[in-house]
Amino acid sequence: MTFIIGIHSASRIGGKVKNFFVAGNIIPFWVLALSLSGQAIEVGSTTLNANISMTNPFLIGAIYPIGIGISLVLIGLFFAKPLHKMRLLTLPDFYFRRYDKSVETIVSFLCVASFIVLLAANLAGLGFILSQILPGTLTQSQYTIMIALIIMIYTMAGGLFAVTWNDILHVGVILLGFVAAFIWMVNNKGSEFSMSTISTQLTMDPLIDFNKGALQNWAYLLALGLGDIIAIDFMERVFAAKSPRYAKASCILSGLLTIMIGTLIAFIGILAFTFFPEGTKPENLNLISFINQYLPHGIGMMVMIGLIGACISTADGAIMACSVVISKNVIQQRFPNLIPQNRLLLFSRLTAIPITILSIVVAIYKPEPGTLLVLAFDMVFAGCLIPLTLGIYWKKANARAAFWAMLIPSTVRLAFFFIEEYKLIGPNLFGLGTIVSPILSLTIFIAFCYGRKEDEKALKL
Repeated sequence: MTFIIGIHSASRIGGKVKNFFVAGNIIPFWVLALSLSGQAIEVGSTTLNANISMTNPFLIGAIYPIGIGISLVLIGLFFAKPLHKMRLLTLPDFYFRRYDKSVETIVSFLCVASFIVLLAANLAGLGFILSQILPGTLTQSQYTIMIALIIMIYTMAGGLFAVTWNDILHVGVILLGFVAAFIWMVNNKGSEFSMSTISTQLTMDPLIDFNKGALQNWAYLLALGLGDIIAIDFMERVFAAKSPRYAKASCILSGLLTIMIGTLIAFIGILAFTFFPEGTKPENLNLISFINQYLPHGIGMMVMIGLIGACISTADGAIMACSVVISKNVIQQRFPNLIPQNRLLLFSRLTAIPITILSIVVAIYKPEPGTLLVLAFDMVFAGCLIPLTLGIYWKKANARAAFWAMLIPSTVRLAFFFIEEYKLIGPNLFGLGTIVSPILSLTIFIAFCYGRKEDEKALKL
Protein backbone atom coordinates (compact mmCIF):
# COMPACT_ATOMS: atom_id res chain seq x y z
CA MET A 1 0.00 0.00 0.00
CA THR A 2 2.83 2.36 0.83
CA PHE A 3 4.50 1.71 -2.51
CA ILE A 4 1.25 2.18 -4.46
CA ILE A 5 0.45 5.45 -2.67
CA GLY A 6 3.97 6.71 -3.35
CA ILE A 7 3.88 5.92 -7.06
CA HIS A 8 0.37 7.36 -7.44
CA SER A 9 1.55 10.60 -5.80
CA ALA A 10 3.83 11.20 -8.78
CA SER A 11 0.76 12.48 -10.65
CA ARG A 12 0.59 15.41 -8.21
CA ILE A 13 4.10 16.66 -9.01
CA GLY A 14 3.29 17.97 -12.49
CA GLY A 15 6.95 18.65 -13.24
CA LYS A 16 7.12 21.44 -10.62
CA VAL A 17 9.96 21.69 -8.12
CA LYS A 18 7.68 23.36 -5.57
CA ASN A 19 5.31 20.40 -5.63
CA PHE A 20 8.15 17.92 -5.15
CA PHE A 21 9.91 19.88 -2.40
CA VAL A 22 7.02 21.28 -0.31
CA ALA A 23 3.88 19.73 -1.83
CA GLY A 24 2.86 23.03 -3.39
CA ASN A 25 2.39 24.72 0.03
CA ILE A 26 -1.17 23.34 0.16
CA ILE A 27 -1.03 20.81 3.02
CA PRO A 28 -3.98 21.37 5.41
CA PHE A 29 -3.64 21.44 9.19
CA TRP A 30 -4.81 17.92 10.08
CA VAL A 31 -2.76 16.26 7.32
CA LEU A 32 0.34 18.18 8.36
CA ALA A 33 -0.06 17.28 12.05
CA LEU A 34 -0.39 13.56 11.29
CA SER A 35 2.46 13.70 8.79
CA LEU A 36 4.79 15.31 11.33
CA SER A 37 3.81 12.66 13.88
CA GLY A 38 4.49 9.91 11.36
CA GLN A 39 7.90 11.38 10.66
CA ALA A 40 8.68 11.67 14.38
CA ILE A 41 7.63 8.14 15.39
CA GLU A 42 10.48 5.91 14.25
CA VAL A 43 12.58 2.98 15.42
CA GLY A 44 13.75 4.80 18.55
CA SER A 45 10.23 5.79 19.56
CA THR A 46 8.84 2.28 19.01
CA THR A 47 11.06 -0.82 19.06
CA LEU A 48 13.95 0.62 21.08
CA ASN A 49 11.59 2.42 23.42
CA ALA A 50 9.67 -0.79 24.25
CA ASN A 51 12.80 -2.95 24.50
CA ILE A 52 14.54 -0.58 26.90
CA SER A 53 11.39 -0.06 28.98
CA MET A 54 11.15 -3.81 29.68
CA THR A 55 14.14 -3.79 32.00
CA ASN A 56 14.67 -0.09 32.79
CA PRO A 57 12.70 2.81 34.28
CA PHE A 58 10.11 4.46 32.04
CA LEU A 59 12.16 7.58 31.27
CA ILE A 60 15.12 5.69 29.81
CA GLY A 61 13.03 4.10 27.07
CA ALA A 62 10.57 6.96 26.55
CA ILE A 63 13.34 9.55 26.28
CA TYR A 64 13.37 9.09 22.48
CA PRO A 65 9.73 10.03 21.75
CA ILE A 66 9.61 12.60 24.58
CA GLY A 67 12.68 14.36 23.21
CA ILE A 68 11.42 14.36 19.63
CA GLY A 69 7.97 15.49 20.76
CA ILE A 70 9.50 18.40 22.71
CA SER A 71 11.42 19.47 19.59
CA LEU A 72 8.18 19.65 17.58
CA VAL A 73 6.49 21.75 20.27
CA LEU A 74 9.49 24.13 20.32
CA ILE A 75 9.45 24.39 16.52
CA GLY A 76 5.78 25.33 16.71
CA LEU A 77 6.28 27.91 19.45
CA PHE A 78 9.40 29.69 18.19
CA PHE A 79 10.36 28.72 14.63
CA ALA A 80 7.40 27.69 12.45
CA LYS A 81 5.83 31.12 11.91
CA PRO A 82 8.95 33.19 11.10
CA LEU A 83 10.40 30.51 8.86
CA HIS A 84 7.14 29.84 6.99
CA LYS A 85 6.75 33.56 6.27
CA MET A 86 10.07 33.49 4.40
CA ARG A 87 8.63 31.04 1.82
CA LEU A 88 11.64 28.76 1.95
CA LEU A 89 12.01 25.48 0.07
CA THR A 90 14.65 23.97 2.39
CA LEU A 91 16.05 24.84 5.81
CA PRO A 92 19.54 25.69 4.44
CA ASP A 93 17.80 28.37 2.33
CA PHE A 94 17.40 30.32 5.57
CA TYR A 95 21.13 30.20 6.29
CA PHE A 96 21.85 31.51 2.78
CA ARG A 97 19.38 34.38 2.99
CA ARG A 98 20.37 35.36 6.54
CA TYR A 99 24.12 34.74 6.23
CA ASP A 100 25.88 33.68 3.00
CA LYS A 101 26.68 30.82 0.63
CA SER A 102 29.50 29.33 2.72
CA VAL A 103 27.24 29.08 5.79
CA GLU A 104 24.54 27.50 3.63
CA THR A 105 27.02 24.91 2.34
CA ILE A 106 28.36 23.86 5.73
CA VAL A 107 24.89 23.56 7.28
CA SER A 108 23.76 21.54 4.25
CA PHE A 109 26.59 19.04 4.71
CA LEU A 110 25.96 18.79 8.46
CA CYS A 111 22.22 18.26 7.99
CA VAL A 112 22.68 15.68 5.25
CA ALA A 113 25.34 13.80 7.24
CA SER A 114 22.98 13.82 10.21
CA PHE A 115 20.07 12.49 8.20
CA ILE A 116 22.08 9.82 6.45
CA VAL A 117 22.80 8.52 9.95
CA LEU A 118 19.08 8.83 10.86
CA LEU A 119 18.11 7.00 7.67
CA ALA A 120 20.68 4.28 8.40
CA ALA A 121 19.26 3.83 11.91
CA ASN A 122 15.76 3.21 10.57
CA LEU A 123 16.97 0.95 7.76
CA ALA A 124 18.90 -1.09 10.34
CA GLY A 125 15.73 -1.26 12.43
CA LEU A 126 13.69 -2.41 9.45
CA GLY A 127 16.23 -5.08 8.60
CA PHE A 128 16.16 -6.38 12.16
CA ILE A 129 12.35 -6.43 12.41
CA LEU A 130 11.91 -8.23 9.10
CA SER A 131 14.62 -10.77 9.92
CA GLN A 132 12.75 -11.56 13.15
CA ILE A 133 9.35 -11.83 11.47
CA LEU A 134 10.62 -14.01 8.61
CA PRO A 135 13.70 -15.80 10.00
CA GLY A 136 15.81 -17.80 7.58
CA THR A 137 14.32 -16.22 4.45
CA LEU A 138 16.85 -13.42 3.99
CA THR A 139 19.63 -12.02 6.16
CA GLN A 140 19.19 -8.75 8.05
CA SER A 141 21.47 -7.00 5.53
CA GLN A 142 19.47 -8.33 2.57
CA TYR A 143 16.21 -7.12 4.12
CA THR A 144 17.82 -3.73 4.71
CA ILE A 145 18.80 -3.42 1.04
CA MET A 146 15.42 -4.64 -0.23
CA ILE A 147 13.28 -2.29 1.85
CA ALA A 148 15.62 0.67 1.20
CA LEU A 149 15.23 0.29 -2.56
CA ILE A 150 11.42 0.12 -2.31
CA ILE A 151 11.30 3.29 -0.20
CA MET A 152 13.73 5.07 -2.51
CA ILE A 153 11.70 4.33 -5.65
CA TYR A 154 8.38 5.65 -4.39
CA THR A 155 10.01 8.70 -2.75
CA MET A 156 11.72 9.57 -6.03
CA ALA A 157 8.37 9.32 -7.77
CA GLY A 158 6.04 11.22 -5.45
CA GLY A 159 8.25 13.59 -3.44
CA LEU A 160 6.69 15.21 -0.39
CA PHE A 161 3.18 14.26 -1.54
CA ALA A 162 4.17 10.57 -1.34
CA VAL A 163 5.87 11.01 2.02
CA THR A 164 3.01 13.00 3.56
CA TRP A 165 0.14 10.71 2.58
CA ASN A 166 2.09 7.63 3.63
CA ASP A 167 2.80 9.19 7.02
CA ILE A 168 -0.95 9.37 7.64
CA LEU A 169 -1.37 5.69 6.76
CA HIS A 170 1.50 4.73 9.06
CA VAL A 171 0.26 6.78 12.02
CA GLY A 172 -3.18 5.19 11.69
CA VAL A 173 -1.75 1.67 11.75
CA ILE A 174 0.57 2.50 14.66
CA LEU A 175 -2.29 3.88 16.77
CA LEU A 176 -4.61 1.00 15.93
CA GLY A 177 -2.04 -1.70 16.65
CA PHE A 178 -0.53 -0.35 19.84
CA VAL A 179 -3.79 0.79 21.40
CA ALA A 180 -5.26 -2.67 20.74
CA ALA A 181 -2.15 -4.33 22.23
CA PHE A 182 -2.27 -2.17 25.37
CA ILE A 183 -5.97 -2.83 25.94
CA TRP A 184 -5.42 -6.59 25.53
CA MET A 185 -2.47 -6.57 27.95
CA VAL A 186 -4.34 -4.61 30.63
CA ASN A 187 -7.36 -6.88 30.23
CA ASN A 188 -5.13 -9.97 30.47
CA LYS A 189 -3.19 -8.87 33.57
CA GLY A 190 -5.92 -6.82 35.24
CA SER A 191 -6.05 -3.03 35.50
CA GLU A 192 -4.88 -2.88 39.14
CA PHE A 193 -1.80 -5.03 38.48
CA SER A 194 -1.04 -3.13 35.26
CA MET A 195 -1.22 0.33 36.84
CA SER A 196 0.84 -0.83 39.83
CA THR A 197 3.52 -2.28 37.56
CA ILE A 198 3.71 0.89 35.48
CA SER A 199 3.80 3.19 38.52
CA THR A 200 6.85 1.41 39.97
CA GLN A 201 8.83 2.42 36.86
CA LEU A 202 7.83 6.11 36.97
CA THR A 203 10.93 7.39 38.72
CA MET A 204 13.10 10.46 38.11
CA ASP A 205 16.33 8.62 38.99
CA PRO A 206 17.49 8.40 35.34
CA LEU A 207 17.69 12.22 35.27
CA ILE A 208 18.99 12.95 38.79
CA ASP A 209 21.27 10.04 39.72
CA PHE A 210 24.58 10.56 37.92
CA ASN A 211 25.81 7.16 39.07
CA LYS A 212 23.03 5.68 36.93
CA GLY A 213 23.90 7.58 33.75
CA ALA A 214 21.95 10.80 34.34
CA LEU A 215 24.47 12.84 32.34
CA GLN A 216 24.06 10.63 29.29
CA ASN A 217 20.27 10.63 29.64
CA TRP A 218 20.23 14.42 29.77
CA ALA A 219 22.47 14.45 26.71
CA TYR A 220 20.01 12.21 24.87
CA LEU A 221 17.08 14.41 25.88
CA LEU A 222 18.84 17.62 24.83
CA ALA A 223 20.09 16.14 21.54
CA LEU A 224 16.59 15.00 20.63
CA GLY A 225 14.62 17.88 22.16
CA LEU A 226 16.81 20.71 20.86
CA GLY A 227 18.89 19.10 18.11
CA ASP A 228 15.81 17.87 16.28
CA ILE A 229 14.71 21.50 15.80
CA ILE A 230 17.22 21.44 12.92
CA ALA A 231 15.47 18.41 11.39
CA ILE A 232 15.24 19.14 7.66
CA ASP A 233 12.37 16.66 7.29
CA PHE A 234 10.28 18.47 9.92
CA MET A 235 11.05 21.83 8.33
CA GLU A 236 9.94 20.63 4.89
CA ARG A 237 6.50 20.04 6.36
CA VAL A 238 6.53 23.43 8.09
CA PHE A 239 7.20 25.07 4.72
CA ALA A 240 4.48 22.95 3.07
CA ALA A 241 1.73 24.26 5.36
CA LYS A 242 -1.04 26.45 3.96
CA SER A 243 -0.26 29.28 6.39
CA PRO A 244 2.13 30.19 9.23
CA ARG A 245 -0.73 29.64 11.70
CA TYR A 246 -1.28 26.11 10.40
CA ALA A 247 2.46 25.42 10.56
CA LYS A 248 2.63 26.48 14.22
CA ALA A 249 -0.48 24.63 15.37
CA SER A 250 0.36 21.40 13.54
CA CYS A 251 3.86 21.26 15.07
CA ILE A 252 2.52 21.67 18.60
CA LEU A 253 -0.25 19.09 18.09
CA SER A 254 2.08 16.56 16.46
CA GLY A 255 4.62 17.00 19.27
CA LEU A 256 2.00 16.20 21.90
CA LEU A 257 0.75 13.25 19.84
CA THR A 258 4.30 11.90 19.50
CA ILE A 259 4.84 12.06 23.27
CA MET A 260 1.47 10.36 23.86
CA ILE A 261 2.20 7.48 21.47
CA GLY A 262 5.75 7.10 22.80
CA THR A 263 4.45 6.94 26.37
CA LEU A 264 1.92 4.27 25.37
CA ILE A 265 4.65 2.16 23.76
CA ALA A 266 6.87 2.51 26.87
CA PHE A 267 3.95 1.28 29.00
CA ILE A 268 3.58 -1.69 26.65
CA GLY A 269 7.28 -2.48 27.16
CA ILE A 270 6.90 -2.31 30.96
CA LEU A 271 3.88 -4.66 30.92
CA ALA A 272 5.43 -6.99 28.34
CA PHE A 273 8.20 -7.87 30.79
CA THR A 274 5.62 -9.40 33.18
CA PHE A 275 4.57 -11.95 30.53
CA PHE A 276 8.02 -13.55 30.27
CA PRO A 277 8.81 -16.35 32.76
CA GLU A 278 11.47 -15.70 35.38
CA GLY A 279 14.96 -16.58 34.15
CA THR A 280 14.32 -15.60 30.51
CA LYS A 281 17.61 -14.77 28.80
CA PRO A 282 18.16 -10.99 28.35
CA GLU A 283 18.52 -11.36 24.57
CA ASN A 284 15.00 -12.79 24.41
CA LEU A 285 13.46 -9.89 26.35
CA ASN A 286 12.36 -7.75 23.42
CA LEU A 287 9.18 -6.53 21.78
CA ILE A 288 9.43 -8.87 18.78
CA SER A 289 9.67 -11.95 21.03
CA PHE A 290 6.70 -10.73 23.08
CA ILE A 291 4.59 -10.22 19.95
CA ASN A 292 5.49 -13.65 18.58
CA GLN A 293 4.90 -15.52 21.83
CA TYR A 294 2.06 -13.79 23.64
CA LEU A 295 -0.05 -11.37 21.61
CA PRO A 296 -3.08 -12.72 19.69
CA HIS A 297 -2.11 -13.10 16.04
CA GLY A 298 -4.43 -10.38 14.73
CA ILE A 299 -3.20 -7.74 17.19
CA GLY A 300 0.38 -8.93 16.78
CA MET A 301 0.12 -8.49 13.03
CA MET A 302 -1.11 -4.90 13.43
CA VAL A 303 1.72 -4.09 15.84
CA MET A 304 4.31 -5.59 13.48
CA ILE A 305 2.96 -3.56 10.56
CA GLY A 306 2.97 -0.49 12.82
CA LEU A 307 6.63 -1.05 13.68
CA ILE A 308 7.54 -1.37 10.02
CA GLY A 309 5.42 1.67 9.11
CA ALA A 310 7.11 3.75 11.80
CA CYS A 311 10.54 3.09 10.30
CA ILE A 312 9.35 3.58 6.72
CA SER A 313 7.65 6.91 7.51
CA THR A 314 10.93 8.30 8.83
CA ALA A 315 13.14 6.72 6.17
CA ASP A 316 11.22 8.15 3.20
CA GLY A 317 11.25 11.63 4.75
CA ALA A 318 15.00 11.40 5.35
CA ILE A 319 15.68 10.36 1.73
CA MET A 320 13.48 13.17 0.49
CA ALA A 321 15.07 15.83 2.72
CA CYS A 322 18.67 14.83 1.92
CA SER A 323 18.02 14.70 -1.82
CA VAL A 324 16.56 18.19 -2.09
CA VAL A 325 19.22 19.78 0.13
CA ILE A 326 22.14 18.21 -1.76
CA SER A 327 20.71 19.04 -5.19
CA LYS A 328 19.50 22.58 -4.45
CA ASN A 329 21.70 23.95 -1.66
CA VAL A 330 24.99 22.30 -2.55
CA ILE A 331 25.25 21.32 -6.22
CA GLN A 332 22.98 23.94 -7.82
CA GLN A 333 24.24 26.69 -5.54
CA ARG A 334 27.90 25.93 -6.29
CA PHE A 335 27.50 24.80 -9.91
CA PRO A 336 24.45 26.62 -11.33
CA ASN A 337 25.31 25.71 -14.91
CA LEU A 338 25.30 22.02 -14.03
CA ILE A 339 21.76 22.13 -12.64
CA PRO A 340 19.67 24.85 -14.28
CA GLN A 341 16.26 25.43 -12.72
CA ASN A 342 14.46 23.33 -15.33
CA ARG A 343 16.60 20.27 -14.39
CA LEU A 344 16.46 20.67 -10.60
CA LEU A 345 13.53 18.29 -10.21
CA LEU A 346 15.32 15.53 -12.16
CA PHE A 347 18.54 15.98 -10.19
CA SER A 348 16.66 15.97 -6.90
CA ARG A 349 15.14 12.61 -7.79
CA LEU A 350 18.45 11.12 -8.95
CA THR A 351 20.27 12.32 -5.83
CA ALA A 352 18.12 9.91 -3.81
CA ILE A 353 20.13 7.02 -5.27
CA PRO A 354 23.58 7.82 -3.75
CA ILE A 355 21.91 8.99 -0.50
CA THR A 356 20.17 5.63 -0.15
CA ILE A 357 23.28 3.61 -1.05
CA LEU A 358 25.41 5.47 1.49
CA SER A 359 22.77 4.94 4.20
CA ILE A 360 22.60 1.22 3.43
CA VAL A 361 26.37 0.97 3.88
CA VAL A 362 26.18 2.74 7.27
CA ALA A 363 23.21 0.58 8.35
CA ILE A 364 25.04 -2.65 7.50
CA TYR A 365 28.38 -1.53 8.93
CA LYS A 366 26.91 -0.30 12.24
CA PRO A 367 23.41 -1.76 12.77
CA GLU A 368 22.89 -0.02 16.13
CA PRO A 369 19.80 2.23 15.77
CA GLY A 370 20.00 3.75 19.27
CA THR A 371 23.60 4.93 18.92
CA LEU A 372 23.00 6.19 15.39
CA LEU A 373 19.85 8.14 16.31
CA VAL A 374 21.46 10.17 19.06
CA LEU A 375 24.58 10.85 16.97
CA ALA A 376 22.38 12.09 14.11
CA PHE A 377 20.78 14.83 16.19
CA ASP A 378 23.96 15.55 18.16
CA MET A 379 25.74 16.64 14.99
CA VAL A 380 23.27 19.44 14.20
CA PHE A 381 22.62 20.30 17.85
CA ALA A 382 26.32 21.01 18.28
CA GLY A 383 26.65 23.66 15.60
CA CYS A 384 23.47 24.53 13.72
CA LEU A 385 20.93 25.43 16.43
CA ILE A 386 22.56 28.63 17.71
CA PRO A 387 23.00 30.26 14.26
CA LEU A 388 19.37 29.42 13.40
CA THR A 389 17.90 30.76 16.65
CA LEU A 390 19.99 33.91 16.88
CA GLY A 391 19.66 34.45 13.14
CA ILE A 392 15.91 34.78 13.62
CA TYR A 393 15.88 36.73 16.87
CA TRP A 394 19.13 38.75 16.99
CA LYS A 395 19.97 41.47 14.47
CA LYS A 396 23.68 41.43 15.32
CA ALA A 397 24.05 37.84 14.00
CA ASN A 398 26.51 37.69 11.10
CA ALA A 399 27.91 35.17 8.64
CA ARG A 400 31.40 34.97 10.12
CA ALA A 401 30.01 34.13 13.55
CA ALA A 402 27.65 31.55 12.09
CA PHE A 403 30.39 29.81 10.09
CA TRP A 404 32.78 29.28 12.99
CA ALA A 405 30.00 28.58 15.48
CA MET A 406 29.02 25.64 13.27
CA LEU A 407 32.40 24.30 12.20
CA ILE A 408 34.31 24.20 15.51
CA PRO A 409 31.59 22.75 17.82
CA SER A 410 30.58 20.10 15.26
CA THR A 411 34.20 18.98 15.03
CA VAL A 412 34.44 18.88 18.83
CA ARG A 413 31.26 16.78 19.04
CA LEU A 414 32.60 14.29 16.49
CA ALA A 415 35.84 14.02 18.48
CA PHE A 416 33.84 13.23 21.62
CA PHE A 417 32.02 10.46 19.74
CA PHE A 418 35.30 8.66 19.06
CA ILE A 419 36.53 9.35 22.61
CA GLU A 420 33.42 7.60 23.95
CA GLU A 421 33.58 4.87 21.31
CA TYR A 422 37.11 3.88 22.34
CA LYS A 423 36.33 4.29 26.09
CA LEU A 424 38.92 7.02 26.62
CA ILE A 425 36.71 8.52 29.36
CA GLY A 426 34.63 6.86 32.04
CA PRO A 427 30.98 5.96 31.37
CA ASN A 428 29.81 8.55 33.94
CA LEU A 429 31.10 11.24 31.56
CA PHE A 430 29.35 9.89 28.47
CA GLY A 431 27.17 12.66 27.08
CA LEU A 432 29.58 15.45 28.02
CA GLY A 433 30.29 16.23 24.35
CA THR A 434 26.58 16.70 23.64
CA ILE A 435 26.27 19.34 26.37
CA VAL A 436 29.61 21.10 25.85
CA SER A 437 29.39 21.54 22.06
CA PRO A 438 26.32 23.84 21.80
CA ILE A 439 27.61 25.93 24.72
CA LEU A 440 30.85 26.32 22.78
CA SER A 441 28.81 27.26 19.70
CA LEU A 442 26.97 30.00 21.61
CA THR A 443 30.23 31.35 23.04
CA ILE A 444 31.93 31.48 19.63
CA PHE A 445 28.88 33.05 17.97
CA ILE A 446 28.58 35.88 20.49
CA ALA A 447 32.35 36.47 20.53
CA PHE A 448 32.51 36.86 16.75
CA CYS A 449 29.42 39.09 16.67
CA TYR A 450 30.92 41.52 19.17
CA GLY A 451 34.52 41.06 18.12
CA ARG A 452 34.24 42.47 14.63
CA LYS A 453 31.79 44.85 13.01
CA GLU A 454 30.74 44.07 9.49
CA ASP A 455 27.89 44.93 7.23
CA GLU A 456 25.19 42.27 7.14
CA LYS A 457 22.01 41.84 5.20
CA ALA A 458 18.99 42.97 7.20
CA LEU A 459 16.85 40.16 8.49
CA LYS A 460 13.54 40.14 6.62
CA LEU A 461 10.90 38.00 8.25
